Amino acid sequence: LGNTYQLMHKPMASMECYQQAIRCQPELADNWVNLGTAFQDLDDLQKSIACYQKALTLNPRIPQAYLNLGLVYKELGRHTEVLSCLKRAFELDPGYENALVHLVTYLIGQCEWDSVPKYGKKLDHITQHALETSRKPAENPFLNLIRHADPALNYMVARAWGHELEKTAA
Repeated sequence: LGNTYQLMHKPMASMECYQQAIRCQPELADNWVNLGTAFQDLDDLQKSIACYQKALTLNPRIPQAYLNLGLVYKELGRHTEVLSCLKRAFELDPGYENALVHLVTYLIGQCEWDSVPKYGKKLDHITQHALETSRKPAENPFLNLIRHADPALNYMVARAWGHELEKTAA
């Protein structure tokens, strides 16, 4: 129910559901990640950090908690923590496309040119696989334009994103 409220952009209602879930199962790390996301949606970044850290105390192998924590740290300008969290999220789940996109975007934004090729190649592989299987790649068209000067590739990524938008608008 909390996730549904979150999708409906009702963070207060989702937060209440997640708090109830925590009362029922305080040891379940995913409940803390969800509550942290609700606090993040409400721009209560300190509470979201506390929730993500609690989740990682309960289960240090949750990539979503690291990704979300990294994004909060980014909002707070805590650059050392951002990079370590984003890298950890991707290390824990090399198939976590969203984590890889945020990592590559952050590396480019911080001019971390030594690390960009390593993670960029992985993103290229994931993007190509998505296109070959007729899925929308996690890499958005703007990131793809920044990373590649290949108009055909840029077009394929943009087209895949456009098709996905058509589906949701219909």
